[in-house]
Amino acid sequence: MRKIIVSLLILFSCCVLHGQTQTGATPMPVIAGEWWDIAGVPDLGAYNTTNREPVDFGIWQAKDGTWQLWSCIRNTACGGHSRLFYRWEGKKLTDTDWTPKGIAMMSDPAVGEPVGGLQAPFVLKDKGMYFMFYGDWNRICLAQSKDGKQFKRIPNEKGQPDLFEGPYTNTRDAMVLKVDDHYFCYYTGHTDTPPAGQDSCAVFCRTSSDLFHWNEPVNVCSGGSPNQGVWYGANCECPFVVHRNGLFYLFRNQLYGPGALNTQYVSTDPLSFGIRDDSRITGQMKVAAPEIVEYQGEYYIVALKPNLDGIRMARLKWETPRNYHIDSSKGDDAWDGTPTHPWKSLSKVASLPFQPGDTLFFARGSSFTGGLEINASGSRHRPIVLTAFGEGAMPTFSNPDSSLLNGNAIRISGSHIVVDGLYFHDCAPAAPEASFTDVWNVGAIRIMLGSNYCTVKNCEFSNCPKAIQSTGEYALITGNYLHSANSRPLSPPGWGPIGIHIGNSHQEIAYNIIRDYYFIGGLFGADGGAIEIDDGRNPKHDIAIHHNYTCSNMGFLEVSWFADIAKTETHNLRISHNLSDDFQDFVMLWAPTHNTVIEYNTIIRTRQVKNDIVPAVFLCDFGGNIIRYNLVVTDSTTQVYTGKTEYYRTNEHTYNCYLSADGSRLNIGTELHPTEIMSNFGDFKWEIKMPNSWE
Repeated sequence: MRKIIVSLLILFSCCVLHGQTQTGATPMPVIAGEWWDIAGVPDLGAYNTTNREPVDFGIWQAKDGTWQLWSCIRNTACGGHSRLFYRWEGKKLTDTDWTPKGIAMMSDPAVGEPVGGLQAPFVLKDKGMYFMFYGDWNRICLAQSKDGKQFKRIPNEKGQPDLFEGPYTNTRDAMVLKVDDHYFCYYTGHTDTPPAGQDSCAVFCRTSSDLFHWNEPVNVCSGGSPNQGVWYGANCECPFVVHRNGLFYLFRNQLYGPGALNTQYVSTDPLSFGIRDDSRITGQMKVAAPEIVEYQGEYYIVALKPNLDGIRMARLKWETPRNYHIDSSKGDDAWDGTPTHPWKSLSKVASLPFQPGDTLFFARGSSFTGGLEINASGSRHRPIVLTAFGEGAMPTFSNPDSSLLNGNAIRISGSHIVVDGLYFHDCAPAAPEASFTDVWNVGAIRIMLGSNYCTVKNCEFSNCPKAIQSTGEYALITGNYLHSANSRPLSPPGWGPIGIHIGNSHQEIAYNIIRDYYFIGGLFGADGGAIEIDDGRNPKHDIAIHHNYTCSNMGFLEVSWFADIAKTETHNLRISHNLSDDFQDFVMLWAPTHNTVIEYNTIIRTRQVKNDIVPAVFLCDFGGNIIRYNLVVTDSTTQVYTGKTEYYRTNEHTYNCYLSADGSRLNIGTELHPTEIMSNFGDFKWEIKMPNSWE
């Protein structure tokens, strides 16, 4: 007798969800209002080229009150590394189109500077003098000025202006922060041969008590999720640190150009922002090489224009995420929304101006009827969160009125929204004989088109003809319990209830329990299903469905083709590590699917509810799928492989185990691969390992 160990623990093992989030009421920098341009591509005369670009820059107020802007211009005709400094002047900080003042500095090979190697000027005013820190391609160098306009290099004991270099090559992008009587110089560098366990580029810091003698470097930030760039040295560039109210904010650049991206960190320690650690990330901005200017109590952000054809400015504000509390039984909308004085109604919540990092806390034991739409957006590391507080049963939400938000109890119309630990019940179905679009409008939770990076987790859904409709991209649906949806159809006569309905690309559905999504009757005799991918108006790419447990649904997954508003093929579909003990098929892939992999699933088909669909395990009309390492337990009434055309025989099926539950010979529907096994269920000794929550 052969022995098979079926371990179901993997279904509910720990999973990491979209990185860590900086928590607490820490203020975060936010761009406030529109940008205005202060500089464009300068005329360099004899050094002009058609592709010259202003890049890293410095901005400061000179002694006469004017504002100075010096930028490194790259891709010039100056030779060598093609870089030089150009300057502009503004009478007021908030002026547009500052006055061009010409080339300000070029490299000097006589003092050891490589030709065309000048990079990233930064000016610190200290003790009545202006000190300019700049890169010469290899070293951080120093110049000074009395008026903040005309700078002279400060020679060291070797007659050269350098302060230090390394530990990596192309030491550059220095900025200096003074805290009490100490100076912190942040800069970057890169290497194609990093030491073991270290990253190819990093934000380094050296400290000094006099600006001239600097301590050994400390890696203050590298790696982590911002570890991306157009090349290996690009994801730690242009570091800029703001000291505000005892906190240090690091702006770390990783991408330039139209896809510009800058990540912000916050720390109480100016020498520690995280090495391969995202826990101190407070936000991201689509800007490149920003400098922050504080002037007359106001903050401004200055950054490169998206096409690298100039420099722009905007106002910057600091916002603190807020916590709101709602209690349907003990609250009052006239109160202030604190834990001891919560608000009462969804209408109060709907009136709030949400910002990234805000959290809506609904009291346990509360009950809400109606619909709530969230239009605001969070950010990657500061999502807007809807969750529970207090003790007792989960807060409940129901919207039985299809005329109010199409029966959505919560409609998500913004990005970076998290719904966590709420209970939904008895929400409205679509009308009888509803159109495709009317069916897609329904759902206890509905994620709208354009509402991206949203998460629904740890929620429960009872008697909802559709629990979740997701049309936003990069959605994560995880850890939810969907059940008791077999008493009414989604839209008679043609639609049975659906647990999770997907209508766009980049979806992840994982670690959910889905039960009893079926309805007896209607056009097909019975209909419904755990998961369905519809809505041909949108592309269907990169969808992962894994580690789910489904039971007594009319099928595990259906992908539409003919019965849709438009025909859309599916790409990069991954179905893995699921346990499906349902009726009807495991997959009904009506649509052509490309690069689809179905693997490591346990599929039990020993019970069927009769309808017009011939029961099968893998219905793949167009074939071409990779089906491997699955355990299939069924009987002779269910054909394992089928489809409307002979294309279904083109599936690449290997290393699958097919077991007959009743001892009859199975109807595989195609030839077995030599790596596959077909046998009787009773021929094996079974050792079932179940999580405690299932016992």
